[in-house]
Amino acid sequence: MIGENVSETDSTELVNHYVETWVRRNLLLLKAEEIIPDTEVDIEGKLEDYRESLVIFVLEKELTKRNLDTIVEEKELKSYYEQHKESFRLKDNLLKAQFVIVGKNAPKQDSLTWWLKKKQLTPLKRYCEENANNYGLEEKWYLFTNFTQRIPIKTSDPARFLQKNSFYKTEQNFSQFYVKINDYRLKGEVAPMEYKREDIAKIIVNKRRIDLIKKIKDDVYEEAINKEAFEIY
Repeated sequence: MIGENVSETDSTELVNHYVETWVRRNLLLLKAEEIIPDTEVDIEGKLEDYRESLVIFVLEKELTKRNLDTIVEEKELKSYYEQHKESFRLKDNLLKAQFVIVGKNAPKQDSLTWWLKKKQLTPLKRYCEENANNYGLEEKWYLFTNFTQRIPIKTSDPARFLQKNSFYKTEQNFSQFYVKINDYRLKGEVAPMEYKREDIAKIIVNKRRIDLIKKIKDDVYEEAINKEAFEIY
């Protein structure tokens, strides 16, 4: 337990700690035997239940790993989205945006503005690689509250801000922030499918998993019936 290259003082402390821990644990077990009736403990029964549940869980996990189809077609995504739109109403404002953050003295900021407004990705990417502190040129959906942690947008009315601005520029400390807002959805509106695509795919795959596990259980049962593997008296 102690191993090699341990000083006499350290080894004594380790042994004392081990002994005290053992004594404390066994005193608690003795006290439990005094106070708790055997019918309430039933440790062996609980352990067996847990073992059986764990074995079944591992079996289901292994069989689903072998047989579960995790590829979700576009038409499935669209179908689920259309049928469940009401469950995708937004609890926060949403915007689809591109952004570039540069130092105050970065060159060609007028060109940067024009490229961003006109979505000129080739010169934009080249410029950002050479000059930007941070940037996101992919047209991506962001929750407004999350986006403002990255870009300092000061507004008391996010909905009005989104409705009035397709391009936004601000500065803070030694940085300049450029934002191109390409689309938005307001709190309470239905989220776009593009934003919920990953969540929908997970929901569909999880439903397949549940159905597959049920089928596995039914197949095992039917196979046992056909083989007369059990008999009910």
